[in-house]
Amino acid sequence: TPLAMRGARAPVVGSRPMNKVFGKHAPLSSAAAQDGQGLVKVERLPGDKRMAIINMARAPVNSLNLDLVQHLTQAIQGLEQDPEVQGFILASSQNKVFCAGIDLVMMHQPKADDLATFWSALQTLWYTLYGTRLATVAAIQGAAPAAGCLLAISCDYRVMAKGHSLGMNETKFG
Repeated sequence: TPLAMRGARAPVVGSRPMNKVFGKHAPLSSAAAQDGQGLVKVERLPGDKRMAIINMARAPVNSLNLDLVQHLTQAIQGLEQDPEVQGFILASSQNKVFCAGIDLVMMHQPKADDLATFWSALQTLWYTLYGTRLATVAAIQGAAPAAGCLLAISCDYRVMAKGHSLGMNETKFG
């Protein structure tokens, strides 16, 4: 079962240098490789049909807005539908940040309906990531504060490049 295999697979991924994990990858398909907005890119690890990479690509810092949250959820659900896939690496296409957390501009004076929609979508993403049948590894090659930390700790394993931070912080609004 995937749960029994989780411990066996992670050391192989974790022992690869970060530049080997993030080199060239074969896309799953032209339709599934990238969402329509370019926010999320899904690729297969070279030579291993069982593993994929989900790359967050919302410049400049992968801040979580409704679109990115929904596209991440859809990417995970899409991989879950593929019986060959046994796990994925959650990564960032941004060099200095994994995910900066929730988009604070979006959170400034939001409409109540928009806020409820966003929080529901974020909870769905968290539940989907944390509860997936797939083995998950967060490849943290940059800062991961707040909701970036939430994404990382929701994965089964975390691999972090030296010199970066992971943690929770608070921002006062109002």
